Amino acid sequence: MQDEWSPLASLDVTGSLRLDGNSDYASRLSPKMAVRYAPFDRVSFHASVGSGYKAPAFRQLYLNFTNPQAGYSVFGTTEAQRGLQQFEEQGQIDTFFRDPSTLGEPLAPETSWAFNAGFTASLWGDATLRLDAYHNEVDNLIDAEAVARKTNGQSVFTYVNRNEIYTRGVEARLTLRPTSALRVQLGYDYQEAKDRQVLDELEAGDVYRRENGRDVQVSPDDYAGLPGRPAHTGTVQLRHMALPFGLTANVQGTLRGRAGYADRNGNGIVDVDREYVEARTRWDVTVSKTLLDDYTLRLGGENLFDYTNPRRVPSIPGRTWFAELQAQF
Repeated sequence: MQDEWSPLASLDVTGSLRLDGNSDYASRLSPKMAVRYAPFDRVSFHASVGSGYKAPAFRQLYLNFTNPQAGYSVFGTTEAQRGLQQFEEQGQIDTFFRDPSTLGEPLAPETSWAFNAGFTASLWGDATLRLDAYHNEVDNLIDAEAVARKTNGQSVFTYVNRNEIYTRGVEARLTLRPTSALRVQLGYDYQEAKDRQVLDELEAGDVYRRENGRDVQVSPDDYAGLPGRPAHTGTVQLRHMALPFGLTANVQGTLRGRAGYADRNGNGIVDVDREYVEARTRWDVTVSKTLLDDYTLRLGGENLFDYTNPRRVPSIPGRTWFAELQAQF
C-alpha cells in the first residue's frame, strides 16, 4: 500500500507498507516514509526511512554452476558441501579459504532498516548536483563469498549470512549539459560496509594474524570490511546525440578502488594487502542509430583497455565487442 500527499505546496510526503509472505519463512511487514521539501525553485531536500526484507532466491539456495569459459564455480548453500567434496575428490581444489564443514547452513531471510538524506540543486543553466548520505543496518545479509581456489586458478563461491552489518556512505552526482546535444555526468561514491560482530572482536583484541613466525594482534583500522565493496568508486558518463548520420554515442568510465577479496591468512577477515583486489578502471562505448523509427542498431565495446584478473575478478572476461539490433512492436 502506498499513499502520497502534499500538506504544503513545497512539501511532498509518501508513506508505504509492504507485506511479504513466504511459505518457508515468517511473514514480514515493511514500512517506509519519504519526504521531499522544496523551499526554493532550484533547491530541494529529501529524506527517507524504511524497512526492507529479502528472502533467499532460488540461485542462492540451489545453484550449481561452473562457467565453462572462465572456469569459476558458484554453489547455492544446499549444494556447497557436496560440490566442494566432488571437486576435492576430482583433484580440482588447490586451497580452501574456509572449512567446508562450516558451509551448508540454511540461509535466513535478510532484513534491514535504511536511512537516507540529501538535496538536489540546480547550480547554473542545466547543471544539477545531487548529494545523498545514507546509513543501513542489515541483519542476516545474504552475501557471496569465495570459499576455495581451484587448481585452474579460479575461485569457488557460495552464499552466506552475515549477522549484523552496517553500510554507510555518501553519493554525489553532478550532471552537466555543455550543449543541447551533450550530457555529462560525474559521480563519486564513498562506502563503509562492516560486520559489527567482527568490530567487537577487534576492539576486544581477540583477532590475530601470523607474521614472520609470530602472532600479531589485528587492529580495527586493518579491517577492510565486507569483501567486494571498495571504499571509493567514481563514474564518468558522456552522451552525445548530434553526431553525423543521426548517430548517438555513449561513453561510460568506472574507477573502482581496491576492495577486499577473501581471507588468506586464516583469521576470517580481510586485513592484509594480499587479500585485496587491486584498484581498476573500466571504459565502455556504444554507438546507436535509430532505423525506420521501430529499429535501433547498436555497436560497441566493453572494457576497452582490456583489464583482466582471472583469479579474483573472473566476471570480467577482457575486451569484448558487440552488435545488437532492437525492434519495437
